[in-house]
Formats: sequence, structure tokens, C-alpha cells
Amino acid sequence: VEVVGDDRRRRGADGGPDRFRRQRYLILKAIERAAREQADILLAPEGSLSGYTHTFGAEALGKALTSATDFAREKGVGLALGTCFVEEYGKCYNQIRFYRPDGKYLGFHSKILREAVEHAPEGEINHYAASESNAFTWTGDLELSGLICNDDQAASPVEVHCESLVTEKS
Repeated sequence: VEVVGDDRRRRGADGGPDRFRRQRYLILKAIERAAREQADILLAPEGSLSGYTHTFGAEALGKALTSATDFAREKGVGLALGTCFVEEYGKCYNQIRFYRPDGKYLGFHSKILREAVEHAPEGEINHYAASESNAFTWTGDLELSGLICNDDQAASPVEVHCESLVTEKS
């Protein structure tokens, strides 16, 4: 599996439709790069599409997400896309959304360790829901999962399997 990562995140976090235009543009450029480098998947970190905020327009974000995932499918590049997103049942998650190169949505991993201000329930713990950690079948017996920020330090153990898949094609 060939992986390309892109760290163009948290830009345009002031909100409004310009944020999504800018974020979408950066994601599309990263997808183009991943396709040029014949990557199987693009890793786009926390908040790459939405910005690092819970205050975003769900409809505008949905359009930007569709644009990015359609383009990735056209280019044959899978995605592990970091974004904040409100699921159809109304909960907002800080998540990594997984898509195969054929465009199939596999599901998401949400941030486990949501930070709060010391001794007060303030911060992202109030804005984002949490879910169980998931693994998704990529191809054959290869499964993908992800961790966001300090998930590896969560109070409940998270099993992490690291293999040298990021530097060599298989």
C-alpha cells in the first residue's frame, strides 16, 4: 500500500463558506498529488476539511465532502479524511472518514480522548461525540483504522497495530 500524507489543516478556521472553498481546494490538490505519486490512500489529518471547529455549516461541509470524495474516486485514490462532521442522526464527531479508491465509504473513527479544560467540562468534550474504535477492510486481509491526536493516551486501552505499510508498496 502506498500512502501519501498531507498536513494542510486548520486553515480558514474563522468559518463561513470561504473556509470550505479553501479547505476543499487544499484537499483536491493533495488528491492530485497522491494520484501523481500513485498512492493508494491520502491521509489528511484532524480537521483537514472542516477546520478544527464544531461550528461549521453542515450543508456546506457536506457539499465540500462530496466534491472531495467524488474527485478522489475519479483519481483512484482512497481517503482517510480528517474532518468534523454531523452524522445523519445528529451527533457531531471529530473523525477520520475512510473511503476506498473506488469511492466506497467504509465508515469513520471518531476521536476517543476529547480534551477538556482541567477540572471543568469545557472544550471539545462538550462539542464532539465519541464512538468505539473501528477497523475497516481495505483489501483482502488488510484492515485500516486510525487514531486522532492523543487517542493513544486514552484511559481505556486502544490496541494499535503498526506495520511498515506506509513506506513500501505491497
